Amino acid sequence: MNIIERYDATLKSKVETACRRIAPLWPLKHFVAVNPYFGLSDQSFWQADQTLRRVTGTGLCMPREYYKEQLANGRITRNDLTGALQEMGSTWDLPSLDREMARKDEKPKSSFPLLSDVLGDLEHREWSGFVVERISQYCAAYFDEGQALWTMPWK
Repeated sequence: MNIIERYDATLKSKVETACRRIAPLWPLKHFVAVNPYFGLSDQSFWQADQTLRRVTGTGLCMPREYYKEQLANGRITRNDLTGALQEMGSTWDLPSLDREMARKDEKPKSSFPLLSDVLGDLEHREWSGFVVERISQYCAAYFDEGQALWTMPWK
């Protein structure tokens, strides 16, 4: 296998991996029925959480403050925590969990900023909302299957 064939095989593999991460959204009318985390279904819950934190800056779990509030109002009890630690087979005990809960959440930071966010920061203009609005309007018109009163011309 020469270098071009190796490059082609690597590229093909990367494209196939990326395609598996994208949920099947066509026809568009079925979009609401698709799990938004479909592309992470090959990962464990914790792996998916870390992937989302790295890519989007937010994970699958609520922030620590949420759990502190639930403990304070009694919705979660110390017995619940003990049971959860045992069920997970954790080596932690309640004092180590208390120490971890006392730490402040680090502000999540996405390592992949959107181009529209970068432009917005540079130009002091809110490009993300503009881009989402325009693309949404175009897609709604283009992929319309008779829902709209007016059809898209030149389609």
